Amino acid sequence: DRVFSQGAALPNDLSPSQRRHSVLASASHDLTRNLEIAGDLAFSSRETEQSGTISGGGLSFLTEAKTDTLNASAALSWRVADFWYVDASGSYSRVDLARSIDGTEADTIDSEIYTADLRASGDLFSLPGGTAKLALGGHVRREDFLNVNEAIDRVANDADRDVYALYGEAFIPIIGPDNAFPGMRRFEINVSGRYSDFSDFGDTANPKVGVLWAPMGDLRVRGSYSTSFNPPPLGRSGAADRGASIYPTALFNALFGLTPGDPSIADVTGLLVSGTADDLQAERSRTFTGGFEYDKEWGDHRVSFKATYFDIRFEDRISITPIPGNRLAFDAPNIAFNDPQAFPAGTVVFDPTADQIQDVLDSLDFPLSPAFPGTELDPFDAAFVNFALIRRNLSLSVVRGLDFEMNYTLARDNGVYSAGVDGTYLNDFQQQAAPVTPIVEQVNTQFNPVDLKLRGRVGYANDGFSANVFVNYTNSYRVDNLPGAADIDSWTTVDINLAYDTGERFASGAIKNTQVRLSVLNLFNENPPSTPSVPSLSIFGFDVANASPLNRFVSFEVTKRF
Repeated sequence: DRVFSQGAALPNDLSPSQRRHSVLASASHDLTRNLEIAGDLAFSSRETEQSGTISGGGLSFLTEAKTDTLNASAALSWRVADFWYVDASGSYSRVDLARSIDGTEADTIDSEIYTADLRASGDLFSLPGGTAKLALGGHVRREDFLNVNEAIDRVANDADRDVYALYGEAFIPIIGPDNAFPGMRRFEINVSGRYSDFSDFGDTANPKVGVLWAPMGDLRVRGSYSTSFNPPPLGRSGAADRGASIYPTALFNALFGLTPGDPSIADVTGLLVSGTADDLQAERSRTFTGGFEYDKEWGDHRVSFKATYFDIRFEDRISITPIPGNRLAFDAPNIAFNDPQAFPAGTVVFDPTADQIQDVLDSLDFPLSPAFPGTELDPFDAAFVNFALIRRNLSLSVVRGLDFEMNYTLARDNGVYSAGVDGTYLNDFQQQAAPVTPIVEQVNTQFNPVDLKLRGRVGYANDGFSANVFVNYTNSYRVDNLPGAADIDSWTTVDINLAYDTGERFASGAIKNTQVRLSVLNLFNENPPSTPSVPSLSIFGFDVANASPLNRFVSFEVTKRF
């Protein structure tokens, strides 16, 4: 149904059809003046269908899935003193997924998480700049994950994790209204820390320090430093998801416009292995942020500006191997042939022995499959084995950029007028597979983040009515970083949102406290920028990371408050 994807073999759904149902119950009650209890219960069920075709109509299939999600939580808040509170909470969530292909059960996933938290917070003592505050707490979590490959009656992943944590946060106001002086209207320090013990990855302690300085009443400057420790998701840790495809290099070189690294591998058999490494480690990071906020009011006018610079450095980030030039994984053997240092040792194995190929076949959790149905190739004829699609811990990932926001409001007797823009400028999105391999800059390439995204807004509101128009802009970029790479155009779309809230304006109970809302995304039905297709990944004519094939989407909503 989309012009940009009409070259795809049919049937081939760009996105699945969905049928969703959900119910939510939320309640709270004051047991006494100082004791409140609350609870939430939510259940949703989603059914999806998606058709696909591989190799120009050679193989078609229908994937169906049903996902049930349950979330329940309860909380108790007790004011034990004038400025001290104790909060206790617990939650349970469950996800059950069943997937089938052409009516045959393929796999099931069952996930459960239990959590419990206990926290005390309140005022500590008075300082010249204000009141110091403290929060202390503890956290317990249990995670269970089961993935069964029903097609071959095999457990693909059965994992569990227990987490225990202690955390604290202190707010220390050094300078405030009572002791301010020119150039120092406010100065505040926020210090927090968390100690966590994971049953499968050991313990860790991670701090965060934040500072706020207001040289004048309208301007606030802030900065922070923090670290994090993130074990692999249970769906990845120990996953039995190793698969491989066999393909003729001549066909793939022609299909993706690849230049053979050497005539000796221009027309041979290749093995591409995918899945998850067996020895995943926890991801670690450190983060710096710095920015400012400025707001000013005069008469009916108000303006505000915000900007935050972020610098995040990950070690052992879990991802597939970055390919120099941001090329596809199929190009890794061509690159490695001429530059063995471009990848960690063992990423591409040339001239594998029969024993090495047998080891690959023995490690697979799924049967070896041809990249194109109907091509009969012998894996023992493979000229190389390519492991670039194995998810592993990378040596380094760095993300740097700027978030910013500007807003203007004009309040008049006939309504409130507003305008604004917010956006993100991404300066770096770098990955390095190993300390000895090159750093790969991934900004502004297909399937990776774009350097600039903007969202502008103009609005009007008066007497229960509101109207907003949004303009979304995604910058142009390139297919990859190689010389002569094709350009991908920028993309601009318009959204509108119209709403009316009756409030208490009408005597009739049927329409009192009722809100109606009309929303239209991509009002002018703008197609996403055209990009090269990757049929092997069921990607046709658009970049799934930076655009949507949905085009215009209209929704109407009615909310009634009793």
